[in-house]
Amino acid sequence: MKCYYHHDRDALGTCKSCGRGLCEECHVVVGRGLACRNQCEGDVRALNYLIESNMRQTPTGSTIVAMAKRSGVISALFFLLLGISMFAFGINDFVDHGTVDMRVFMGGIAIVYGLVGLWRVKQMPAPNRYPPGHCRKCGYDLTGNESGTCPECGDPGHSP
Repeated sequence: MKCYYHHDRDALGTCKSCGRGLCEECHVVVGRGLACRNQCEGDVRALNYLIESNMRQTPTGSTIVAMAKRSGVISALFFLLLGISMFAFGINDFVDHGTVDMRVFMGGIAIVYGLVGLWRVKQMPAPNRYPPGHCRKCGYDLTGNESGTCPECGDPGHSP
């Protein structure tokens, strides 16, 4: 690839904002990206800020799975406690009055529902991480990366 501004020079990289090839004279490093000197620097700073703020605010897949498991356990335990209490009050009335009322049946249904809920939580998959060859922090595809550092988020420690 040749420089967009100097057609006889090889490009060292591309501008993160406009995608043009840039030579040594035309590029400037802005955070985690290259920019056209005196033209796209503000845009690249804004893009870097946007990427970093989105990475901080967006929950990861593992966070979402953990939240789903937690809410599943809470609702299952709620139904178990509700079912046990309804069943106990129904049995108490049966002992006192000799009649079985709806609380026994509804308590049994709530207990079963709570147990099924706990079973479903147990069957949930472990939090998914990004597939092999991707950044463990942001999921960027690191195929061909020789530096050991993610070019998207800057996470070090990736084996080339």
